Amino acid sequence: LFKDDAKEHMESGETKAFIDHKSCRFGKWYNNEGAGEFANAPSFAKIDAYHKKVHDGIIANNLIVETSDILKNKEKILQNKQETEDASSELFALMDNILVEEAEYQSSQVHEGTIELWD
Repeated sequence: LFKDDAKEHMESGETKAFIDHKSCRFGKWYNNEGAGEFANAPSFAKIDAYHKKVHDGIIANNLIVETSDILKNKEKILQNKQETEDASSELFALMDNILVEEAEYQSSQVHEGTIELWD
């Protein structure tokens, strides 16, 4: 959603202040509910760095579009875009991983008898 919103604004020529990775809805979830829900998933801790890269790349390109000659900065824009896409792909892979890892953790707790299924 963040990438689509950024692309739409940059293509339309509208200016917009993009927020950092801790202030968006996903960032707030990650640092609150997500941290409690997926604390046992090893991939969860890796998400923050990739999420930050996505925001940083979009914010950097938005700044270039708003303040400088786009043609002179074409290579930097393309580099930022590629790094953002790579980080986004890794972010989605990690999110898939945390679901699997959390399910495996929960399953191990049931098998070890640590979780009571019935009172």
